[in-house]
Amino acid sequence: MAPSGVRAPQRPMPAMGGRPAAAGEPYGLEAYLWTREHFNQREVEIEIETADKGGTFLGSIVLPGAKPLSLGHTLARLGLAKTQQFFDASRVKGGQELLAAIQAAKEARLKVWENWNPEDDVVEGEDDDEAAASAAASGSGEVLPVTVTEVVDGNDFFVQSTTEPRVQWLEEQLRGLGLSDGPAATGLVLGSLCLGQFSLDNNWYRGFVERVSPVEPKYEVYFIDFGNREKLPSERVRTIDAALSAVPPQARPAGLAYLKVPTLAEDFGSEAAG
Repeated sequence: MAPSGVRAPQRPMPAMGGRPAAAGEPYGLEAYLWTREHFNQREVEIEIETADKGGTFLGSIVLPGAKPLSLGHTLARLGLAKTQQFFDASRVKGGQELLAAIQAAKEARLKVWENWNPEDDVVEGEDDDEAAASAAASGSGEVLPVTVTEVVDGNDFFVQSTTEPRVQWLEEQLRGLGLSDGPAATGLVLGSLCLGQFSLDNNWYRGFVERVSPVEPKYEVYFIDFGNREKLPSERVRTIDAALSAVPPQARPAGLAYLKVPTLAEDFGSEAAG
């Protein structure tokens, strides 16, 4: 479970279980320690709003009391979180309050906003074309080297960071697997993490079960590091060990800003996706 609309900086992760160490982001450890101190082993109230592509529930996490403490809003107010990319306040409970907390932290130059410059933000009220031109001219957009791993349609696709060391580690761990490595998975249910053998290259990849066939031994598997899906027979699905399942999903949903591209169901949608 994670709070909707916000992203805290990543804390450093040591090498363990064959998994390489991951460098943390500024204030990532502080955000982790604050959350652990105030929320770990406490009874909280949660409200699930949705789930992301990796199966993580998203919603509100509140510590009840005389002054209820919302995890997402408080991290934002303390300067220990930013809004998610393409954040839409109208789609998140308390979205406007979250934006207000972020803005207050920016103006106070707290933590992750210590180097914030008002010119980095798109001026409110500009139309889409002017906003795009302003961002391009100021160079305020963050440039991330990625590989496109799956195209959904002309506007929506999945990407993988080319600088993420865990991507290469996952490939090395899965490269040598074959059908003879362990028994076929049985008893998997909706949302179970697993390994699936993709039919186009016969390689194994991490995934989770989106649907279990009620009439035949097949699973619909979503590959969490690439964003694609496939219906697989049970003999091409395996259980996953703890070290592999501990790595977060590497497929990130992305889309084109300031453009409206026809969907696959609309005229020219297939051409745009191709």
